[in-house]
Amino acid sequence: MQSLTHEDRPTAGRAAFARSLSAGRAVTSLVAVLATLSAPVWREPLAIDIVVLVLASAGAILAREIVRWAKRVADRPDPSMIIADAAMAVALLAVVGDSAGPVGWIAMVLPVMEALVWSGVIAAGLTWVSVGGLYVVLRTMGGAETDVVLLDLLGHVGGSLLIAVPAWAAGTVIARELNSADHTRNRAEGRARQIEALANVGHRLASATTQDEVLDLLAESGTELGFVAADVVRRDESGVCHVERLAGRFEEGPPRVEWLIEEARDRGVASTNRNRDVQALHRCGLRSGVAARVTDKTSSIIVRLWRIEDARDGVDDRELARTLANQAAVAWHHAAVRDELEGRARTLAHDASHDALTGLANRNGLMSYLDTVGYEMRGQLALLYIDLDGFKAVNDTLGHDVGDEVLRVVAHRVGSTVGSGFVARLGGDEFVVALGVDSIDMAAGIGDRIVASLEHSFETAPGAIISCSVGVSLVAKDADVHSMMRSADQAMYAAKRAGGGRVAAARPTDSVNPAT
Repeated sequence: MQSLTHEDRPTAGRAAFARSLSAGRAVTSLVAVLATLSAPVWREPLAIDIVVLVLASAGAILAREIVRWAKRVADRPDPSMIIADAAMAVALLAVVGDSAGPVGWIAMVLPVMEALVWSGVIAAGLTWVSVGGLYVVLRTMGGAETDVVLLDLLGHVGGSLLIAVPAWAAGTVIARELNSADHTRNRAEGRARQIEALANVGHRLASATTQDEVLDLLAESGTELGFVAADVVRRDESGVCHVERLAGRFEEGPPRVEWLIEEARDRGVASTNRNRDVQALHRCGLRSGVAARVTDKTSSIIVRLWRIEDARDGVDDRELARTLANQAAVAWHHAAVRDELEGRARTLAHDASHDALTGLANRNGLMSYLDTVGYEMRGQLALLYIDLDGFKAVNDTLGHDVGDEVLRVVAHRVGSTVGSGFVARLGGDEFVVALGVDSIDMAAGIGDRIVASLEHSFETAPGAIISCSVGVSLVAKDADVHSMMRSADQAMYAAKRAGGGRVAAARPTDSVNPAT
């Protein structure tokens, strides 16, 4: 069975009436069977066609009621139900005749009440006329006189009115109260579902770590809250709208945001206007929606929620949109704060390990590198300790600003020379290079290229003569990095004592070997 929408479900009053009809239908069917089977005792035998009609109608009605009770299926508008109950009423009246009494009147009222509830006054009147007419035909065919039959019919009609009018009045009052209670319950259930859905969406939004993730969840949350579609729009100060996100349940897939971009491009503008994205949603059958602002007016984020049909009882779409927008605004702010804090943390971590003047790693950055990457490269890791020659004269004669620019140029030249090697500035005019080599001679050759790179003049310090002394050491597998740093430092001083502008290597056989 296809599930019903909230508009198709029977109201509480109609459901109660259906249960009453079901009980009355079963009772009258049983009475008709008993009256038919016992007819030879208290009256003349019935015609075989009457017996068959009664037993067949009663059997069909009882079987259907038993099946419905077993499956717990509610009564629905069903013409076959009215026809079967009308046949049952005619058969019972024909069997019992003028002795029908209240049971016969109830049997006559049942199909009329059903037709009145499910189809209206005209159908109820036609049903009443049909039941009375068939009763007259059957009694006349059975040999009863017409005037007697009409008199009995008048009594049945009067008796059924005595039952129908108060039953209808009482049923109307009871149905009104039941429907009111049902409406209140539906509103409460709808409200509870709304609160639960909002709580789930709020929890997911609170877990978002970036603003892009907030926008994604904001669009997806529309369908979770029962809407057909949701879109997130960014409107700038000029009022131009940009569709940021779009999600929903579409039979033919969501409208392509490319439609908007292509149409906007054809019009010679960079983005859509405030109505064109709405028109794209209208193409998918969406006609009504609510909107709420998420962020401030400077660069406004707006969420729009769309429906095809009205919301369930107890669901206020505008309140729902405002609450969702407030949740998204909090998540948006938290994501922004988190991004700012993470950015500051990255900046602090970078500043703690890098030299502010040259952008190279500082002493902390160098030691961190040697403790991690350098540890894995031991046996093939060379350290080149570099100290500038003549740099103090630049600071003394040309000033510290020129000296700072010279240090930036030196950092660039050293980095370009060593390529993938790790370059750090320890402070002042001292630099260290760590790079992988096959031998210490290879490292010394790289040191020679560094010395040569600084022989070129510096545009920022015309006339200044700057060279460098380089000490080289090879980090053995079982050696301590700090001791190798000292070895490279000592080798650098050896090169400086030898006149500067050269490379000295610290070898295992002889502690320092100056080289020109």
